[in-house]
This record gives sequence, structure tokens and C-alpha cells, in this order.
Amino acid sequence: MKKIVMTFGTFDGIHPGHESLLKQAKSLGDELVVALAQDTTVQRLKADLPQYKFRERQMMLEDSGLVDLVIPADKKLGSYKSVKRIKPETIALGYDQTELRKDLEQWIKENKEPIQLVTLSAFKPEQFKTSLLK
Repeated sequence: MKKIVMTFGTFDGIHPGHESLLKQAKSLGDELVVALAQDTTVQRLKADLPQYKFRERQMMLEDSGLVDLVIPADKKLGSYKSVKRIKPETIALGYDQTELRKDLEQWIKENKEPIQLVTLSAFKPEQFKTSLLK
């Protein structure tokens, strides 16, 4: 049985920090699924639309060769319908996804889900962070 790893993000242009995150996440299992933030969610969370539209970001991830599947992340934050659907053994988060980690920890505990939550190492965050590259 394949071990599925899941990660979340906006991935607004793939830079070396994203590549590092995706490679680290992929190394934790057999198949990597990315729940890609929808444009409206990005605007709500970051008070700005992403530079690239959802479909462009999805194609960048698919073309990178670093992921096995890209799905739309949930429109309703905290519902984790995508997690229920994919049933990952591991969820890998970026070093800066602290709020998401707290929320997921609570959801996993409340729902008694057998999911391992892993925080991945940063790769030159002072240089490769999307907010700095815009």
C-alpha cells in the first residue's frame, strides 16, 4: 500500500524554497499530494490575490515533476474535506505554517485521525520566501 504524504500551500511561482519543501515532503512517502490554495482563499488570508491564477499555479506544480497530484484546497478553512478525501498518513508543513499546524493538530486530535504531522526545514528563508520575491 502506498504511503501518501500531503502538503498545503499557495505556491505562487515555484522557487528553490518550494522545491526544497516538496522534495522533503516527497521523501516521507510514496506519493505527494498538494492541496493548493484557491485564489479566493489566498485573497482572504493574505489580503491580496496571488500573482498567478489557480490553474497556472496548478500547472507549475504538475510540471515541476515533484508532486504526484494537485487538488484544490478546501474553500472553507478548517473543514479539511481534502484530508478526509485523500487520507494521508503524513501531512508535511512548511516551517512558517504555524497557524495551520495548530489548527491541524487540534483537528487530528478531535477526529482521532492516525495522521503524522511533520514540520519541514526551511531552505534559505531570508532569500527564498514568496513574499520577498514579489
